[in-house]
Amino acid sequence: MDRQTVEEKDRDVVKKFRLVVEGKEKKKNREKSRLKLLLGMALACSLAIWLFVDYAWQHKPPVLNIEKTEKMDLSIPESSGDAFSAKPGQPEILQTGKADLLDDPPANTLPPDLISPKFPKKAKDFDDAKLVMLESKKISPKATQKKTITDAVKISKILPCREVMDKQCAATQNEFSVKRDGNVYVWMDVRSKQLPQKIRHIYFVNGRRYRSIPLSIKYPQMRTWSGISLNGAQDVGKWRVDVVSEQGQTLSHIEFRVVP
Repeated sequence: MDRQTVEEKDRDVVKKFRLVVEGKEKKKNREKSRLKLLLGMALACSLAIWLFVDYAWQHKPPVLNIEKTEKMDLSIPESSGDAFSAKPGQPEILQTGKADLLDDPPANTLPPDLISPKFPKKAKDFDDAKLVMLESKKISPKATQKKTITDAVKISKILPCREVMDKQCAATQNEFSVKRDGNVYVWMDVRSKQLPQKIRHIYFVNGRRYRSIPLSIKYPQMRTWSGISLNGAQDVGKWRVDVVSEQGQTLSHIEFRVVP
């Protein structure tokens, strides 16, 4: 073989050797890249798990201590004032810290009409027993029911006002002018033992029924009011406002005058 042929073979061998070396280096690089990717994914997963555990630890719900919970003070704190302001004509709450509740009647008290008279043992006393029965029937159940309903709602105070501010009667007066005032409000402080209750303000002008305005009583002690507008000469005269229960009983009333 000549020298040129030998050099070509040598070049072929060197080329193949280089290809083999380059192939091995590429394989190593691919394995290194794959290893780096796996390490990166492992680190990312570890970081995510650590963050999740840390978040769960910081936001875990508190353990309820049953013994302490049973001794918790569930009393309502006393309020120092009214909770909110409202528009005229809507019932409002008078917050006084403790509800002004009245004592319940004794459980063993019976209406007089249910109490049986004591009959005498002797026949000569039958006339007296008959008289006792007649007197006991004078008190009917309807009268007892009406008395109970009247006692359930009390009008502690009622005032005619020119204006209502902060749920209070701002300007009390007994005479109003159509030109100067324009509006009349009837303000009340109501106490109730049975809730809820519904009452009405019935307005009369010169003996003629003018308007009926319903009011809801939802709290043991509250302030509420109603109002009318003075529109002209037809409103001049003597006014009366009756406070009437849902059963038609008059709980209170108030009078005022309207001048031109």
